[in-house]
Amino acid sequence: MDLLNLGGLNTNSFAETIDSWHDFYMLAGAASATLVGLIFVAVTLHIDVIAEAKKSSDVRMLVEQIFINLNSHQVGDTKC
Repeated sequence: MDLLNLGGLNTNSFAETIDSWHDFYMLAGAASATLVGLIFVAVTLHIDVIAEAKKSSDVRMLVEQIFINLNSHQVGDTKC
């Protein structure tokens, strides 16, 4: 039995296909790490606003506003 061609799957072409996605995954990982870092910076800069939100409803409203703002910027950036 040929180990490089099991069930019609050529492992060499599979490895080449996976390797062609390397740059995409590196870019996605770097973007994710950057966004996580920016979250820490934003929390550090606005810790007083977060600390003032005493009730859970205040925190929820703050998080909803942040989410809406983030999505509106993402949608706005895709328009040319």
